Amino acid sequence: MLVAALKLKNVFGCFSSYDPNFKIVVSPEEWKQVETLLTYMKYLFDAANMVNAHQYPCVNAFFTVVAKIQEELMHAATSEDSFLKLLTTPLLQKFEKYWESCYIVLSIAVVFYPRLKMAMVKKVFYQIYGANAETRMEIVRHALSDLWFQYALPKETPTKDRSVSTIKAEPPTTSQGELPLDRTSITDFEMMVRLWCERQRAPKKMTSELDQYLEEILYQVPIRDFDVLVWWMQNKAKYLTLSKMASDVLAIPLSTLNSDFIFDTAMLKTMDSSLSSSTLEALICDKDWLKK
Repeated sequence: MLVAALKLKNVFGCFSSYDPNFKIVVSPEEWKQVETLLTYMKYLFDAANMVNAHQYPCVNAFFTVVAKIQEELMHAATSEDSFLKLLTTPLLQKFEKYWESCYIVLSIAVVFYPRLKMAMVKKVFYQIYGANAETRMEIVRHALSDLWFQYALPKETPTKDRSVSTIKAEPPTTSQGELPLDRTSITDFEMMVRLWCERQRAPKKMTSELDQYLEEILYQVPIRDFDVLVWWMQNKAKYLTLSKMASDVLAIPLSTLNSDFIFDTAMLKTMDSSLSSSTLEALICDKDWLKK
């Protein structure tokens, strides 16, 4: 309705000459406020459309849309424009609760896109938080590591650490006819050589699948030719545990709300609608009859 009203705002100025009962006068300042309101409503509208436009919406695209709303509301709430500040401050207070509850899982889901990984998260966080972006990045890294250990830990033997050398410091034993080693007769250089040889024989610290995945360069492929689920299926042998994480995280629905309930006429109150009560009642009845 706001889009239609803005397109026809010149008509409102002369409509009273055709209809003497038309008493609404909208000033240029009020039209400017309508344009401002429409700008921020469109951010929310686009996010709702993205969730309902596809059966399985792209997580990375939704992450950028939600982050854009958070960024714009934060900037608007500190604006010198009194109307803009009054309009967006309540919106920011409500939206921040949503953002704080979902930005970690959305960020982790974006990391599982080999075309983006942490690069997209870093870019978005610097746009929103500026100098505090690294703190938020650490929160995501810790959450990702904790999730990794939850998947990897059952595969590990609790009493065995592969990343630590299994060499035990036992007292030297002597075979028959062999004199015990007198360390006082060994030079510092010889001792250093022996310790170096022991370290070389010791098992090397293994890099986890998560570290290996994050350290690799971004996967270069046009977005139209890329299917993230197919990619993880093809790389399952290389990332056995990580592929299970990716399949679980990427399967999380972006919304548990049915699309019929987002803009449902049955949920409207008469005072909130520009339609007359009889028209609204007819719409609700038609919808109910069509279902039957």
